[in-house]
Amino acid sequence: MIGGSLTIAETTTVVNSLQNEAATGPTIFASGYGGNLIAVDALTGERLWERSGPGSPRSSPIVVDGTLYVGSSYERLYALDATTGENVWRFDEPGPISSSPTVVDGTVYVGALDNTLYAVDAETGDEEWEFDLPEDRVTSSPTVHNDTVYAGSRDHTLDAVNAETGEHEWTFFDPEDWVDSSPAIYDDTLYVAAYDEALYAVDPETGEQERVVTDSIEGSPSPVFVDDTLYIHGDNLYALDPQTGEEQWSYDTSWSGDLLSPTVADGLVFTGGDGLYAVDAKTGEEQWALTDITPGDTSPTVYDGMVYTGVGGSDQTMYGVHAGTGEIEWELETDFDEYSGGSATVVADPENGDSVDSRVLLGTFNHHHETTTSMADLPSVNSAESSNASSSGSSGTRASSSNSSAADADSDDDGLPGFGVPAAVSGLGTTVYMLKRRLETEENDG
Repeated sequence: MIGGSLTIAETTTVVNSLQNEAATGPTIFASGYGGNLIAVDALTGERLWERSGPGSPRSSPIVVDGTLYVGSSYERLYALDATTGENVWRFDEPGPISSSPTVVDGTVYVGALDNTLYAVDAETGDEEWEFDLPEDRVTSSPTVHNDTVYAGSRDHTLDAVNAETGEHEWTFFDPEDWVDSSPAIYDDTLYVAAYDEALYAVDPETGEQERVVTDSIEGSPSPVFVDDTLYIHGDNLYALDPQTGEEQWSYDTSWSGDLLSPTVADGLVFTGGDGLYAVDAKTGEEQWALTDITPGDTSPTVYDGMVYTGVGGSDQTMYGVHAGTGEIEWELETDFDEYSGGSATVVADPENGDSVDSRVLLGTFNHHHETTTSMADLPSVNSAESSNASSSGSSGTRASSSNSSAADADSDDDGLPGFGVPAAVSGLGTTVYMLKRRLETEENDG
């Protein structure tokens, strides 16, 4: 069966050691190699639902129009109801999936370990086309730009495929090692990192190499572009000139992350590894550092004044941290595997909305949102006030109701939240929800 529907009882169970609640407000979704996918209240760190089933969800989940898409090591691509975790459909054709799905114009694009790039109907789960690579597996998360799908592979190549037909357009053969990173488009140039320590700039129309930006980046991390600066985490965190590769600054995190990508918001760059760090985007000066937590290779993301980690470190714990101060607002212990690689994504309205966190807005997670490279259009780190919540338990409480941003240009003077035009409507509902939760919390504390 290529597509179709399947009830949870037939192949999976929904497990929740705390409670089994529908996700109705701002929610974080994260997956791990241990076979679990969890939905967590972004405000309190409370586990809402947990889904376990055959195979391990190895990729970062993504939510579009209230549907969550995630791949599995059990040779399946799942579409789930984001509010409950129940199956909408599953796609059984691919090999094991480590690639994070990309959703654009009603199609899910995903790579698999059977050397194939797939296009699947986002509503039905029916296959639209597949493109077979000659030899090795596709772990790179696809990037879609101007009706072309770009994806790297462990065949030491980067391929371009027509998004509608699956017809092959070109192959970039220059890398001398695996290409696991997600390609990034900036200023009409395609950037991709490989395990040969090079970051390549490629013509997206022809696949011809334009230049090697740098040849000293460890791993195969995905670059991020903001205000004419390239941020990338190799052996350390770097800010580079995207044209010349000249180093503007570097920050030592003592972590060589194979796939760790930084995120940027409100003048700060956040990255993980053997700690969680916030540094000034222009100078590289440390703003705060949490060195007693270990997010590992899961990339942090920012939403509504909070920075969230996935579950990738040795402590198997997810954290909600005040983005401006570095104070831990809540933490949630999980039974995920130590080597979980799926990063978290945040959804303001799980029933009808999309992922709206900073990684989506920057294009690190690629789907139908309009992405930005302007600092002014990214979330504010000061829209949440610290609650002084204890970080010793499994969850805490955040006391913020504000959802403002520095992005006045995107508000059109209508007062809508400034974390990006595509998320403005759902964000308005988020503010109301957070105000309600704050009042409830204050009543309980009183």
